[in-house]
Amino acid sequence: MGNRVVVGIRDTQMSPIMFVYAHWGKHPMVDAQNAVVQASGRWSDYSYANRIAINTIINSSEATLGGGVSLYGRFLPESEYRELPVITWSTQTVEIYHYYDEVEKVQYSHSVSFEELISRGVPEQLGIEGYRSRFAIP
Repeated sequence: MGNRVVVGIRDTQMSPIMFVYAHWGKHPMVDAQNAVVQASGRWSDYSYANRIAINTIINSSEATLGGGVSLYGRFLPESEYRELPVITWSTQTVEIYHYYDEVEKVQYSHSVSFEELISRGVPEQLGIEGYRSRFAIP
């Protein structure tokens, strides 16, 4: 039950990924886009950008419905969606992975720049299916 969303965040491509899990999130790409937009003034200040992104995901979730929000370092939590966006501050990109086979297995699909992510439109206005088609998400 819930609308489980997972977004990965890391400083550089060599950094470990921190997974932010929201039991009542919106959609992984919606939450990733909102996090990037809110941190736009701090993209080069990784620790500050991380705080803003995490806070944005927490505040966008319906935590009052129960389940809350968690942070994971070595374990990939379960999601309701095939998409797993990973925000990388140093490259200013969001890599999109897809879950496959088992919950803990993901496969790289493609990446988009922050500018491209922001220019694709606001997910709430496009609707999730329109948003997915703009990112070529199956």
